[in-house]
Amino acid sequence: METNIDMMGWKEAKLRDLICDFKRGIAYSSEEISSPNGIPMMNLASIDKTGYYREGEMKFYSGRYDEADKIYPDEMLIACTDLTRDAIIIGTPIKVPNESDFFLFTMDLAKLRPNDCIDPDFLYYALKINTYRKYIKPWASGTNVLHLNLNGVYNYTLKYPVSKNAQKSIARILLNIDKKIAINKRINHYLEAMAKQLYDYWFVQFDFPDANGKPYKSSGGNMIWNEKLKREIPEGWSSEIFSELCDINKLTLSKRDNIPTIEYLDTSSITEGIVSETQYLDRHSAPSRAQRKVEDLTIVYSCVRPRLLHYGILCNPPTNFVVSTGFATIDAKDKAYSILLYYFLISCEATEHLGDIADTAVSSYPAINPSDIGSLRTIVPPRSLSLSFQEKVEVMIREAKRLHLENKELEKKRDYLLPLVMTGQVSVKQLNNDLPLFRPILYMFFIHKILYL
Repeated sequence: METNIDMMGWKEAKLRDLICDFKRGIAYSSEEISSPNGIPMMNLASIDKTGYYREGEMKFYSGRYDEADKIYPDEMLIACTDLTRDAIIIGTPIKVPNESDFFLFTMDLAKLRPNDCIDPDFLYYALKINTYRKYIKPWASGTNVLHLNLNGVYNYTLKYPVSKNAQKSIARILLNIDKKIAINKRINHYLEAMAKQLYDYWFVQFDFPDANGKPYKSSGGNMIWNEKLKREIPEGWSSEIFSELCDINKLTLSKRDNIPTIEYLDTSSITEGIVSETQYLDRHSAPSRAQRKVEDLTIVYSCVRPRLLHYGILCNPPTNFVVSTGFATIDAKDKAYSILLYYFLISCEATEHLGDIADTAVSSYPAINPSDIGSLRTIVPPRSLSLSFQEKVEVMIREAKRLHLENKELEKKRDYLLPLVMTGQVSVKQLNNDLPLFRPILYMFFIHKILYL
């Protein structure tokens, strides 16, 4: 192995000399991933547009596999295929999550294990910097689907500290930020699960607290048949269609709005129901489709490939926030019902109904009309009960939004530090001395670790 050692104790080597295992995954048939009872299998959809692991996209494989096909938590996979327009995923590494004892992986990915010369976490972040990203793209070929020539990975020249401890110290800085981001995501997952569970308990099972604080239906609360819903609901409740309960697309941006700049969201900026980015535009140069105004407790639903947005913009959006006409904005006429209606929209009953409509749409992609949302029928409990639910859940929603925004800031800090520390431009000692703002990140990480793990 040829190396050059500089005055700072860094050296260079071809990646082929730092790898002990580099293997592509399993070629599978659709029948082998049709069962949810198989082995969890990482796949191309496991990588999001930012080049990091995406939750909720696991396949489950029921075919044959060898021991060599396994990969374990915290190990590294490389994207060998890319469907994105700008080749933003090809060659990027992701870490295997701690969601199972082991995983399998598809042939769109390759397992990469370093040898003893290089720290795995250091190597992972070294393959995140722009130098590597620019280098690897020409090694991909294809028209609609890009395929990576693995020789490109083998031939990449990596610069790294001679000292393994120095490698670990550098990687730990970035790793701690990513751990804090992961903890925030986990907290948000629990918050959302708690809110959904409360909705289900109160408004599906009808075991909301009765006058004595006992679960209503389980304690013998009176149920009556509702002909329109074709099921029993608690006595005193009713049912209405959304168009009676909500104003859909009521608020639009007009010339009367004296707003110099707007924060604009288009359907192309949504990933897994979460806002990935917004645009800040001059009010007068904004596109004509930037019309739907979003206020506090506005529900935003994408009519293109229908999906409800993460509740990050359900509470306290910016005062100048608008979305394109590809979205429906839904404002409860009585704000006490806003969050209740939101949770109805993410229930299986609503999503399956709107999904069926979208699948029959006469267009090149699944889509619905705002009137389809307006025709949904839902239960209407007493206002006081809906308000009690809203007060409990709104606390969770606002905390989830805070953590989501905090993660955006942490990601910016990580991406700023990444090229500096991974190329030796800034040392760990310099960070400790010159970047005091970095220390609270580590502090927050350890506090959350104590409180929530």
